[in-house]
Amino acid sequence: MKLPPYRLPAPYGIRPLVVGLSALAVVGLAVIVWLARSQDVAPAAPSVRVATGAQVASVALERTAPAPAAGVAPPGERDPSLVEVCGLGWVEAKADASVIEPEVLAQIPGMEASRQGLVGGMRESADAYARATALVLQWSRDPGGTGVPALDQLAREALTSDDARVYALAFRVCARTPAEGSCALLNVGQWARLDPGNAEPWLFLLDDAAARNDRAQIDEALYRIGSAARFEDRFHALAGPIVAQAGTSDGELMAAQVLASQAIGVAAALPLPVQRLTAACGGAQLADVNRRQVCDAVAATLAERSDSMLLALVGSRLGQRVGWPSERVVATRMLSVALSDAWSSDTTADPRFGLSYSCSGVRTTLARFRELARVGEPQVARTWIATGRKPPEWYAGIAREQEARRSAGDTEDAARRPEPVKPASVAQ
Repeated sequence: MKLPPYRLPAPYGIRPLVVGLSALAVVGLAVIVWLARSQDVAPAAPSVRVATGAQVASVALERTAPAPAAGVAPPGERDPSLVEVCGLGWVEAKADASVIEPEVLAQIPGMEASRQGLVGGMRESADAYARATALVLQWSRDPGGTGVPALDQLAREALTSDDARVYALAFRVCARTPAEGSCALLNVGQWARLDPGNAEPWLFLLDDAAARNDRAQIDEALYRIGSAARFEDRFHALAGPIVAQAGTSDGELMAAQVLASQAIGVAAALPLPVQRLTAACGGAQLADVNRRQVCDAVAATLAERSDSMLLALVGSRLGQRVGWPSERVVATRMLSVALSDAWSSDTTADPRFGLSYSCSGVRTTLARFRELARVGEPQVARTWIATGRKPPEWYAGIAREQEARRSAGDTEDAARRPEPVKPASVAQ
């Protein structure tokens, strides 16, 4: 089949995730993602990410600020306003802060040199995806200005690469400027050819076909998604090369955490057009036996062969529509419960921030990002369940409760909707 040269319109849809102004706020992104994704995923429009203009801006490490008060924790009961920061010791945090301020982190000895060295190492890496990650980080520091050449270079590298990860990354980052420079030469057909077995490029083809009301192409894209071996969104993949390059000194650890958060902020803003997919597998569309069958297969791909918890939850909702038994739906939802449990097991995390800034806590965070980048969220959840810290039924029980609340909410919403106005009968 000849694939059309689909290109992204601008602006394009982004995930339902709010990323903070400070890049380090996203270090706790796995917590936010796991907890948010464990809640209900609206079937009508789960494809919209919300992002601030500064969401992919890096921490302003070059800014100067007075050195923070740091040192050894006071004896006895610690002052609750003090936070342990790797490379600084105990520092005072603002009472209303949700993160440690970038100005404080900038005082960590060797921080900026470590950041530059880490990015430079990726830029010189033999791995094409590590080089692409460095370009994305460079672009994200100034997406509207000097970062534009980095985006064009990323697109040019994708055009000559046989690495599907690089092509997919460039295609999706180019959503901001799809008609400019080398971005205009990228198309989803080439992505699909480079990435056989991955359903994600077909999601974009489906979105384009639905916009054009091309029934034949919609059917083809749905079939390809349903029969795909996997659905790789690679949400955490950008953090992988960063963690792999991370050093062991305090400055190197914190620089890696800042850059990993920046990378995940970029990933949170990448397009994921599932809204038209849920429309194609909903309502009157499912009255067609063939469409219902293929949507069943689509639901299975998302729920059971995806590397993304968000997509898995969307798949389980589609599964409900086509008649999946409740326990099959619960089997997916319990994975999001397990992810939340895995993260909350970090006893070093500060309850004010949802993460730890201590050296041991940073190492734990980077190790988690490494594993998420390697196998994806659902598999990390399965592995966590398999450790036996809690019986599988514990996760399933919470998942059933969540599903019951969601179903009750759907019923209440339906009850509040006004009934359609019937046309007045015509007098005979």
